[in-house]
Amino acid sequence: MGLIKSVRGFSPRFGANCFLADTAAVIGDVVMGDDCSVWFSAVVRGDVNSIRIGNRVNIQDGSVLHTLYQKSTIEISDNVSIGHNVCVHGARIDKETATGTQLFIRRSLKRSCVPRCPFRCPLPIQPRKASSRAGDRRFGAALVFRL
Repeated sequence: MGLIKSVRGFSPRFGANCFLADTAAVIGDVVMGDDCSVWFSAVVRGDVNSIRIGNRVNIQDGSVLHTLYQKSTIEISDNVSIGHNVCVHGARIDKETATGTQLFIRRSLKRSCVPRCPFRCPLPIQPRKASSRAGDRRFGAALVFRL
């Protein structure tokens, strides 16, 4: 079981059949629905505002969900998959959405990639170009959503 921590008097709440990997962290004002999973090194940090997660949400390895103090919350609807190393910072993600990997999401996403057909995306997507700098090469395969 991962790290579950109370902050500012708020403790995370979980629905039925949720899975937390050993190195995952869920902190503060977080409410998670049924059948959700938070994978290795993922952080769901509701320390300064609320995070609401629907049913059957998959938060993959290395992702970070965080809010802005008194400015934004996170609302994730049902049947959502947050890809590897995604940063969701104060956004709303609509139902039946699957994100790419290594994204930074600051605005709302509406059915960006439906899990049944992940290659048909109503939002324009532009592949990120590989950088010539050695430290940036790991971001070469990322998809960037232009909202």
